[in-house]
Amino acid sequence: MKETGAGIDGYTAERLKGIGVRGLDIAGMGGTSFSAVEMYRASMIGDDSLAEMGNTFFDWGIPAPAALAECRASRLPLIASGGILDGTHVAAAVSMGAEAAGVAHAVLREATESADAVKKKLMLFREELQAAMMLTGSANIKQLAKARHFVAGETREWIEGLKWTQKSI
Repeated sequence: MKETGAGIDGYTAERLKGIGVRGLDIAGMGGTSFSAVEMYRASMIGDDSLAEMGNTFFDWGIPAPAALAECRASRLPLIASGGILDGTHVAAAVSMGAEAAGVAHAVLREATESADAVKKKLMLFREELQAAMMLTGSANIKQLAKARHFVAGETREWIEGLKWTQKSI
């Protein structure tokens, strides 16, 4: 199951697992906002009411790292997306429980240039991921998945807030 830019909380992840979902792309806030896409689309066709609704929900959702931390307890395979901008973000996502990461915005400019530009950008991601693995003493992705990580600032506040408000399942 793929979210579309607003993230998934732990309660929802457990409910999705209960109906047979076998994996999640958490698609947290911080990447492409489909509310924003709809806002711009509505503006282009002159639908002021729908454009205003898109504006209202422009930044609605759970940031990707907080959604990832929330969904980890579901023990479903997780894909982290939503604001993954470089290889260090991929490394952080893996250390927080993701099995893979998805990117869109990070290669959008390159995609308007050429396939080779996209390939070059993704190779940079790989090099950054390898550097992060070396810096954490991780010889492979399995070791990176077990690497210690520290969450600070606003992301930590999100994670703590979600735990505090989580419903009983």
